[in-house]
Amino acid sequence: MSKTNIRAAVKPIVQNSLAVRIVFRVVVGVASLSLSGAATLHAQSSPASAAPTHEQSTKPHKLSEAPGYLASGELNFLEVLPPVPVLQSPDDEADVDILRKWQQPANSQRWVLAVADATQSYSQFDSAFGSTISAASTPLLVHLLDRVEGDVGSSLVQAKQYFKRARPYQRLQLDHVCQRTQAPEDSYPSGHATYGWAVSLVLAQVAPDRAQAVLARGREFGESRIVCANQYPSDVAGAQILATAALGMIGSKPEFKRDLSCAKQEHEVTLKTRDQIDPVCKSLSNQAVNR
Repeated sequence: MSKTNIRAAVKPIVQNSLAVRIVFRVVVGVASLSLSGAATLHAQSSPASAAPTHEQSTKPHKLSEAPGYLASGELNFLEVLPPVPVLQSPDDEADVDILRKWQQPANSQRWVLAVADATQSYSQFDSAFGSTISAASTPLLVHLLDRVEGDVGSSLVQAKQYFKRARPYQRLQLDHVCQRTQAPEDSYPSGHATYGWAVSLVLAQVAPDRAQAVLARGREFGESRIVCANQYPSDVAGAQILATAALGMIGSKPEFKRDLSCAKQEHEVTLKTRDQIDPVCKSLSNQAVNR
């Protein structure tokens, strides 16, 4: 897929989002990697993104567990993602400098949110979306999100295995790290940020009136990986690039358009009035609930 085609696919999705405009410039090779707001620390998290309670926490979601909308190999990450910054290059030094500036005290509200964001769950977006997201209450939306994440996850795994970038805590001496594990060198692109940005792009289409809130939450969810010192700013930027390019391609698929329409209908009516959903969507909903 050429850069021109990627640009045409990506632009209509969220062209009014500052974060995506920054990512978009990277995709077409116009600017060096950057992250919206990366030089400014968040003193507090917004009310819409408060850390979930224990009761709200759910089982971590797996990116690649659902079949997607794209054919195998249709999204080539090598045509989308810029290379990892070369060690000790100006881009790499900027990456490290921003990472260090995002370090937070362990008792800060932003740190608590970052730790909570380590759990990949659709419920992390409930507040921003304005309603509960679950297989029980919104089966059509979860079906849609699962399929999108299946596409994004497939390319993500390939990209991580190809770039093999060491995580910040595997290379640097850092005071605060959320999860210090013996993980393989798979920092680029960020899986959590890819997941969060893909979810937010879908939710923004399902509920356009909540677009600003869900996109802000998606960006914040990715930035938590920097606060956690699990990934570099360029890892998060690469994640936004990959998710945005994937949604640009997925958006033209008839099955995605059908599923998106059904998720919108589901969002617009309550469970008590599900009979108002058209027969095709209702059938799909029943299949999603019973699978």
